[in-house]
Amino acid sequence: MDLALRSEDEELVDAFDALLTKKSSPALVRAAEHLGFDPDLWTTLVAAGVPSMAAGEDAADLRQLVLMAELAGRHLVSAPVIEALVTTRLLAHCAAAGSTNAVEIAARAEAGAVVTLVLHPTTSSPAVLVPAGAVADVVVAYDGERVVATIAPPPVTATANVGGLSLADRDLRTGEMVTLATGPAASAIFAAAQRDWQLLTAAQLVGVAARSLEIGVDYVKTREIFGQPVGAFQTVAHRLADHAAVVDGARLLVQQAAWSADTHRTEGVAHTKMAFCFAADQALAVVSDALHYHGGYGFSLEYDIQLYYRRARAYPLVWGSVRREYQALANALYAGTGTAPVAPLNVRSDGLTFDLGEEAEAFRAEVAAFLDEHVTPEVHHRVLETGTYHDWELHRALGAKGWIAASWPAEYGGQARNPLELMAMREEMKKRHAPVDGLGTTMLVARAVREFGCDELRNDIVPRAISGEILLCLGYSEPQGGSDVANARTRAVREGDEWVINGQKVFTTLAETADYVFLLCRTNTEVPKHQGLTLFLVPMSAQGVGVDEIRTLGGERTNQTFYSDVRVPDTHRVGEVDGGWEVLLAALAYERSGAGEDARTYHRLVEAATAADLLGDPVVRDAAARLAIDTEVSKLLGRRSCWIETTGRIPFVEGSMYKLFWAEYRLRHSATLLDVLGTEALREETDPLAPGGGDLVQEFRHAPILSIYGGASEVQRRILAERHLGLPRST
Repeated sequence: MDLALRSEDEELVDAFDALLTKKSSPALVRAAEHLGFDPDLWTTLVAAGVPSMAAGEDAADLRQLVLMAELAGRHLVSAPVIEALVTTRLLAHCAAAGSTNAVEIAARAEAGAVVTLVLHPTTSSPAVLVPAGAVADVVVAYDGERVVATIAPPPVTATANVGGLSLADRDLRTGEMVTLATGPAASAIFAAAQRDWQLLTAAQLVGVAARSLEIGVDYVKTREIFGQPVGAFQTVAHRLADHAAVVDGARLLVQQAAWSADTHRTEGVAHTKMAFCFAADQALAVVSDALHYHGGYGFSLEYDIQLYYRRARAYPLVWGSVRREYQALANALYAGTGTAPVAPLNVRSDGLTFDLGEEAEAFRAEVAAFLDEHVTPEVHHRVLETGTYHDWELHRALGAKGWIAASWPAEYGGQARNPLELMAMREEMKKRHAPVDGLGTTMLVARAVREFGCDELRNDIVPRAISGEILLCLGYSEPQGGSDVANARTRAVREGDEWVINGQKVFTTLAETADYVFLLCRTNTEVPKHQGLTLFLVPMSAQGVGVDEIRTLGGERTNQTFYSDVRVPDTHRVGEVDGGWEVLLAALAYERSGAGEDARTYHRLVEAATAADLLGDPVVRDAAARLAIDTEVSKLLGRRSCWIETTGRIPFVEGSMYKLFWAEYRLRHSATLLDVLGTEALREETDPLAPGGGDLVQEFRHAPILSIYGGASEVQRRILAERHLGLPRST
């Protein structure tokens, strides 16, 4: 996996952005709206070689073209950039199949002729609302048997439309018609062009969304109401934070789809449809809120946000109904319908890549075989009965394999596996619902002890933790503090070489079986709350420690823990006195950096719907398609965090994006999944007839906690609002 742009890609982006900043300003966009076409801009683009860069020996691949398409959306280009790039790629495929007509038309396009494509097969004329039809010199179409091109002067009059686009009906029988491809080759070439148009339009919509978010953020930073900036209001800040996560998710989805198409993967068509549907819906949601936060000014034509609002809706409508496209996605996912696009002409091995790599996949296979042996039905039954999502036999077996600290350097007892290998392991564990809650908490604490503990504590705890001998849990939350862990009141007072601890924690999961708790304590009451905290590793067997069980809606057990004059030596302090917040932030960044996507729920839904013969129901298909998209976006956000770790950075903001999107999409879908399955979905997982083995009703029970533990969604939104978007704090 590599999400870094090639140097040539960075240069391309910088040059194209500079060109559009100068030649496609909001004023110039407004001036061209009557036709949706700016001749001066088009002349500049032709001179720069933009319309024809998708063809030829040095043709750009789709991973480069989506970067350009995103900039086209950001700058609302009044030129048929998308249409030209898609059609010249089609012409290149036809030329490769031996069409001299395609070669001749490609030469016209390189000289500045506008070429475009009728997006759906047609046998009638006129073709309705052809993209760039008002200005196209050549219109390419597919009649079900042939790809043909009609060469005729354009009407230079656009049909009035909400997006100010250069749409027009075109009579394909007027002018010179030539054949470009026939038979199966024509079908495959046209399918590739359809995919390319959806993909580049999805990228264009990401550009619309990203720029709209920037416009909205800039406005709420400066616009004041009731004596403070609009962006300081929590409702506004949190909603914009949600949008920041989905914009990044949409961009990753588009880039993955481009990579899938460039490498001719079987899932390429489905990835493109996911990107198109998600980008279309999210762009409209982002720009709608950005307009709303402008108040009445957003409704005024003098403000730029309305330009983005209209195009966010118009761009995908050129294809047709986005709602119906979810059904087409379902067809691609579950029926394998449609024509496989032709293979790309120029395959490059460099550039953005989204697979985890050979090492990670080899490790995945090893982990899968191990889990198949150790995560048995008996283990799941025991977990279900006790509510403790930890199995000592499994944990010790992981320790024996060296996998508890698999990613650690060898000098610390690890195997030096990279974060992407670790992601593969996490994904396999999630797939099987392996009871490994203790693995995550133990590694989080052991890492903190390794980095911030004294030699005596490090030498004692770390080897035992990574071998599977001991289990470590977290003691952050308190009854009165909730997600505001900095509001800790549990006191630690120093007496010589010891600390005396008094207080109470809540939601101390695994305290009933753990050997130590990583306890956040107040050590200074005379400084701001974030500055007076210290972390300790407290033995659960210490005198004065008490544990009370709390059973949860999801069936899991958690605990209240009590500390009454508990004494621990100073050697059990982790980090500096009053420096606990810095230790905690490092631990939280690791916790949120991509825990591995749980696609099990999606697969269980498809399994249950198939068994009940429901996948033909449009309601079920729509729900499954939307869940598939959100699962994919969540996976990409999580994998991005892991990739960032491979570069040596801490994915603090990116981890918050992942945690926020992951929790909210799981919560959003959990009730819908039961609804689409109907009455049978009432069966609990103990019922052998429960759809999907009971995983779906368990998802409904468990989902509410996902947006709370590991940092509540509100906390993640505040992090993104302040640290990513630069919004002011509420006063």
